[in-house]
Amino acid sequence: MHEKAITEKLIEDILLNVKDSTFTAIKRVVVDVGTLTSYESTPIRHYFNLLKVDHELLKDAEIRVSMVDGEEIMLRELEVE
Repeated sequence: MHEKAITEKLIEDILLNVKDSTFTAIKRVVVDVGTLTSYESTPIRHYFNLLKVDHELLKDAEIRVSMVDGEEIMLRELEVE
């Protein structure tokens, strides 16, 4: 269940970063997840798809999760309209 909490935090951070923008939609989110975090990509994608429907900017977004060396989780890229 840790992936749900980290995905909620990720969505919160995304929305905070774009709150003053004029974007109409976020199309793609790219996240790097360190292998030492013990998080897995499949549950993160699952929770993102469940939680995004509550946010107009994210409703059509896809997420790509890359597992990388290290212990950090980093939002690498947002594709917006």
